[in-house]
Amino acid sequence: MKNIDLNRLSAIKEIVDKDKQFRIMYITEIDSYFMAIIIWWAVAYERYYKIEKDDYELYLSDKDKFYEKFRRELSKDPSVCFTENFAGAPSLRDYDGRPDFQNSYPVPQGMTNPFQHFGYEDGIFYAHIVWENGEIYVPPVQALKNGGDHEYPLRERCELIRDINGRPICYKLKGK
Repeated sequence: MKNIDLNRLSAIKEIVDKDKQFRIMYITEIDSYFMAIIIWWAVAYERYYKIEKDDYELYLSDKDKFYEKFRRELSKDPSVCFTENFAGAPSLRDYDGRPDFQNSYPVPQGMTNPFQHFGYEDGIFYAHIVWENGEIYVPPVQALKNGGDHEYPLRERCELIRDINGRPICYKLKGK
């Protein structure tokens, strides 16, 4: 697990698509390509999607084919945009927990925010949460539509944390 601050990553080969409101780039610290789509919410933020070098080159050679390949992600529609390519976002609302899950337990003395950036592993930005009772890494939501239901592939690597009353708080990466 590599600790990462999404706001301080070094992006090169960056291309901005103003019409579709996203950028694609290569991030040197993690040797990977990403598409960052602007989300307009209470504050604007970006959702990061894994792409390959070939996808970056596809954008350069044929934007329409790129748009078609990533139409679900570019749609920003929550019922389809959280694909297997979704790698994370600076907003915890896109992570696999109940609303405000990060505040479920007290933080260590001297700390004000339990959210301590991200842990990066296997192409995913896990939210790093620090509580008095320990640290966890929470996966972003990947919700793949399968008929009328959704599958959550990242939950296979995780376990569900519950509060003292047995209510679900969030999923956390096993062994971390």
